[in-house]
Amino acid sequence: RLLSIRPPAEPEPPQRQSSAAEFRAGISFFVHSKVLVALGVGLTLALVGTGVLDSLFVYFLPANLHVSARWLGTMSGAIGVGAVVGTIGTDMVAAKAGPRRLFWVGLLVCRVMILVMSRSSALWLALVVGAVIGVAFGAGSTVLEPIILAVTPPRMIGRVNAVISPLAGMASVVSIALAGALASTALRGLRASVTGLTFGPYDTIFAFAGLLILLAGLASIRPMRAAAPLAGVDGGEDGVAGGGGGAGEASPGEPGLAG
Repeated sequence: RLLSIRPPAEPEPPQRQSSAAEFRAGISFFVHSKVLVALGVGLTLALVGTGVLDSLFVYFLPANLHVSARWLGTMSGAIGVGAVVGTIGTDMVAAKAGPRRLFWVGLLVCRVMILVMSRSSALWLALVVGAVIGVAFGAGSTVLEPIILAVTPPRMIGRVNAVISPLAGMASVVSIALAGALASTALRGLRASVTGLTFGPYDTIFAFAGLLILLAGLASIRPMRAAAPLAGVDGGEDGVAGGGGGAGEASPGEPGLAG
């Protein structure tokens, strides 16, 4: 009799979906989450705006700040130092303000500073403004992953990142093409005066980049505020991340993902 006893059958492992099916599931989950859509739109517009700045700084320095383009490295260094400071200080600030608020506030600060940058004519002022832009953008970039992790079930994190990563790459390509097109065609040789303010091609494009980042910040405010607090990180409140596609909701077409 002992020899006739059979061990229980092992459950069959779940069938793995194809890469295309997993990507479609990630897109479906992404578009049904208000927080993730706001994050994606805000990130894309912000990267287009900052990409335009990166592409044209080498021309902006001699044309508007009246210094050699060799100062480009110093300007990049000021922005980099600001980004490091913003990244280091994010934990302390996010514990009080919350990652979502810090995200859209960082975008709005970037917009204001880029507008100041576009009207700058002194190198020292541009360096200070660049450092502040670095702080704001560094802080906003640091809270991206905590927001994603808080509103996304563990098994969907890779799929959501697979949606967001192409958006960032597309934004970089678009920003380079947009900056080149505006500077070499539509705004080439621009000299305009409005209420005593003179506008050239590069400061006008910088102002346009600031407008894109402003739109990114404004588009992020309502969804980020309307969603439920992030568990244990938004102002110290306990709660389950929600807001249209949070971790507590099942992805459309895949019941039980939040388990």
